[in-house]
Amino acid sequence: MAESKVKILFEDSFDESSRGVRERNRVVDPEPEGMGYTTDTPYGYRLKKWLIADEEPDKQRRAFWCIPERKNGEVMPYMQQSARSHNSICYARTMVPDHARSYTIEFKQWLNDNDTIGFILGASQPLMDHDGVEFSYQRQLPGTDTTVKDIYYKGVLGEGIIKGEAGMKQWKSHRIEVQGKEISWYQNGKLLLSGTADSLNPGGYFGIRQRYERGTRYDDVKISIHEDSSAARTEKKRNVLFIAVDDLRNDLGCYGVPLVQSPHIDRLASQGVQFNRAYCQYPLCNPSRASVLTGLRPDSTGCNRTEINNTYYFRSKIPNHPTLPQLFQRKGYHVGRIGKLYHYGVPREIGFESALDDRQSWQFSIYPRGEEKNEEDQLISYTPHRSAGWALSWQESKYDSQEHTDGKVTTEAIRVMKDLQEEPFFLAVGYYRPHVPSTAPPEFFEHYPMDQIHLPKEPEEHFSNIPEVVFEDKMQIHADSEDLRKFKRAYYATVTFVDAQIGRLLKAVDDLGLRDNTIVVLWSDHGWMLGEHRQWEKRVLFEESARVPLIIRAPNVMGNGSESNRLVELVDLYPTIAELCGIETPRNLEGKSLTPLLEEPDGNWSDAAFTQVGRKELVGRSIRTSRWGYIEWDQGRQGAELYDHLVDPKEYVNLAKNPKFQETVSTLKQRLDTQFNK
Repeated sequence: MAESKVKILFEDSFDESSRGVRERNRVVDPEPEGMGYTTDTPYGYRLKKWLIADEEPDKQRRAFWCIPERKNGEVMPYMQQSARSHNSICYARTMVPDHARSYTIEFKQWLNDNDTIGFILGASQPLMDHDGVEFSYQRQLPGTDTTVKDIYYKGVLGEGIIKGEAGMKQWKSHRIEVQGKEISWYQNGKLLLSGTADSLNPGGYFGIRQRYERGTRYDDVKISIHEDSSAARTEKKRNVLFIAVDDLRNDLGCYGVPLVQSPHIDRLASQGVQFNRAYCQYPLCNPSRASVLTGLRPDSTGCNRTEINNTYYFRSKIPNHPTLPQLFQRKGYHVGRIGKLYHYGVPREIGFESALDDRQSWQFSIYPRGEEKNEEDQLISYTPHRSAGWALSWQESKYDSQEHTDGKVTTEAIRVMKDLQEEPFFLAVGYYRPHVPSTAPPEFFEHYPMDQIHLPKEPEEHFSNIPEVVFEDKMQIHADSEDLRKFKRAYYATVTFVDAQIGRLLKAVDDLGLRDNTIVVLWSDHGWMLGEHRQWEKRVLFEESARVPLIIRAPNVMGNGSESNRLVELVDLYPTIAELCGIETPRNLEGKSLTPLLEEPDGNWSDAAFTQVGRKELVGRSIRTSRWGYIEWDQGRQGAELYDHLVDPKEYVNLAKNPKFQETVSTLKQRLDTQFNK
């Protein structure tokens, strides 16, 4: 018979280290005036290890679970809900693995009068209308015999009425034991409730529901699971190091651009599979990243709305869909992110939690803030009417590499890997550069003498063959060619700076002995235009914007050290990583696992990749095949583009109106319509 060992999955005692101030769904630092806990202002310290599901999130009467602070600045060492007459749930920011049939939840509780307290087990998402089992009890008004009675919400527990003591206010210890679907709940060592919950899902989130009043306190929460020590349970799982680089185009040494110094990314490419024709689903941060982490295309995530596509939260449309990191939580991995993974306002939100970060995707999140933030008033901008995150802006920073945000991202990632080296982890590391403002220490600018920096030289006549709608979002740039060359130099300097940080990160993987058991994935959310077709930035469907670098180094695959010229998409990453780790995926994923190409990089594969982008009230959509690139705007009503990449890789000759190629246009249009009308 297999032995069992106890593993602590989650543990939290509340003190100042748990805190962070919440203001309008953002974490702010330092604490603004008047944010202390008072009887009139239901604000307090937001819990870092917990997730809040609120019944009325858009109303002023929002619930706050917090580490309360009194007017004298004293921080209370417990958590409580601090909003009156409200219904909300506070979930532990972790998931019990779905293979764990036996687990225990312990906590201390100080129950307030006239409250109904519920406990949720096995919820697949932290939501008010959850799919777990909930059982709860109510403490009635003091001065009477307090009746504690179980309430049946979802699932079935044995009926029973337990008499309590009137007016009692003291800490009581609770222990909930789950064996399969059998639940036993003890209070101060005495059995309180027991029964069977037929609807209980294996694993999932644990949460506490608070109804009506405020003031009930919780402390010393611990979730532990009992794991078999058999070979099936102790077989070492593969780690995942998921590296995202913001706005990185394919100008790298390994992609045939020797001017750009990227030795560490080049080395990774030589050790893994380098995909030469990888494409994003949408050349903008939020929709692209949402597709990567959900495995769904923008039309399915809802991040396809042209007016709000960089601010739309995908859970508004698909609230119950498990993200890639959530999938790994369910399998017992430590799952966290450092830096930018979901959309993040750069540089404005650096150091804070992003409004679009999906909290339930992560068990822990780290938001480094570098010293270059102190220099933003010194930025050089050639688009002064735009904010720094949308501008052609740059600076040669005075700060050392490791004092920059991306340097701190790397330092934190190395620390986490050291802490977790004996445990399976999915660690997402998101670098902020080369996203503007392009800032890096001076030594990285030294790699790029100005006489080596040139702007594209393009045939003037080709601009007249590009649909006018393409240029509707064109930047108003106040710069001459010399200034634009300086910006391009700064962009390349930040690429080399980030490459150095990736080198530090990968060296740590080797130094910690993790390389043989760690999958490394490096990707960018989209490309970036550096003057091609007179375009700067992203949000166009030209190659330089839609195509991305993608490198996967997985242990023991035959294709390592090779390049693949097959057409692949970022939406393929979700099923690929899951399959490499032996994890079953949801059936509704819209990508395709790349594992066959990791074994045979130029094996048989699909011959299409799809990208879309918005323009005010219309949409541009594109299809790439092994030879052709076809783009149409507003289903062709606002123009179309056809490029033969075999002879015109820079896309200078638009063949869409050429009579000789109408059959090709018709075929590609049909494929495009089929894909986007599924």
